[in-house]
Amino acid sequence: MCPSFKFFLNLSNIIMFKINKYLFNKNAVSTNVIFSIHDSGNRLKIGSKISVITSEWDFNLQKIKQNKTISVKLNNRIETVYSFIENECINHYNNYGYLKIELLKTAINKFLNNNRNSSIKLTELIDDYIFDKNRIKKYSKATISTYTTIKRNIIEFEKYNNKVIYLREITLDTLLDFKDYLYEVKGCIDNTIKGKFDHLKSFLYYAGKKKLFDITILDDLKFGVYDSINIALTENEVQRIHEYKFKEKKLQEVKYFFLVQLYTALRTSDLKVLQKHNIKEKTIEIIALKTKSKCIIPISDKLLEIMNLIDITTLNSRKWVKTYNYNIKKVCKLVGLDEMVTKTTFKGNDNIVKLYPKYNLISPHTGRRTFVTILMLRNVPASKIIIITGHKSLESFYRYIKVNEDTASEDIRLELNNIYS
Repeated sequence: MCPSFKFFLNLSNIIMFKINKYLFNKNAVSTNVIFSIHDSGNRLKIGSKISVITSEWDFNLQKIKQNKTISVKLNNRIETVYSFIENECINHYNNYGYLKIELLKTAINKFLNNNRNSSIKLTELIDDYIFDKNRIKKYSKATISTYTTIKRNIIEFEKYNNKVIYLREITLDTLLDFKDYLYEVKGCIDNTIKGKFDHLKSFLYYAGKKKLFDITILDDLKFGVYDSINIALTENEVQRIHEYKFKEKKLQEVKYFFLVQLYTALRTSDLKVLQKHNIKEKTIEIIALKTKSKCIIPISDKLLEIMNLIDITTLNSRKWVKTYNYNIKKVCKLVGLDEMVTKTTFKGNDNIVKLYPKYNLISPHTGRRTFVTILMLRNVPASKIIIITGHKSLESFYRYIKVNEDTASEDIRLELNNIYS
């Protein structure tokens, strides 16, 4: 340990004290930085509330080795605390002629609590989470990409509201507003939003362990099963999309790729990586990225018609691909799919039912659900459809089926009339 002796001269006496930084448990994988302050016989040890990885601590320089970008930020935090302690010690000598340990301790703890909570942004927390967790167990590139995407969504949300999110300011309403933003502005489907919030809650629980966030807020954050998860198009609606001619080239291209999903049940992730070698004479054969299942998709006449108009292996190279979801909604709006549909959300223990035009609930995943629903209504066996969709189980498969309530009611009425006639 390298001691830091401080000598200052005022009008009455020489000020001398020593400040050291060391690790609470140098044998642990990660531990807190401790400050040791003492002058003639008085000593105070106090935690900085800053956690570091032991192997990355420079014991001679008393700081984190500068081998990662975030190290700069963590070292700046440590030095901010150090500067505050140093100034407080000088003030004590000027006012009292020595260090009043209990008074000093109270001042430092107050500074640590106020400074830490007020200065940490939600996006900085995500950086800390990735940095801390990745040092112990290396994340895959896919996981890092997922976390980075959530961070980018938060930054976009902040710009949308013209307000930066700090940990100490996060409330249940903040989280619910972010959820609504993902749905209404970004066009994310409910399963995607739930996945993002599962990760976001992990970040916040991590903050809770560091006493930076009140995790009880998360107790009231509920995700129900929304009607929007089950949105599917009718055969008539699919036909209307197919026949509609768009003046704008981009929207015409978006229509083609959405029709590919309606006619194949391909997930967007699979359509993006589709290669020419996947396309056979009468089928498309691909290993689904999500389930690793082989999908054998027949090339129908309608799909072949689209394939003759556009190279269906080029979705990921399109300039508009990042706004594909948004543009699908635009396509469906112009086609006139504006029937009002209910969407149920949860705020605390209250159910909130809102009406939305159908086009606003349609997403790329609607293609997959529509494909399954239409074939089931045509009495095609699930055992055959699952070969095309690549579902791992019938349980997950049946969740995709969405039958219109009026249609179901009428079908049952006719069946009952036949039974009891």
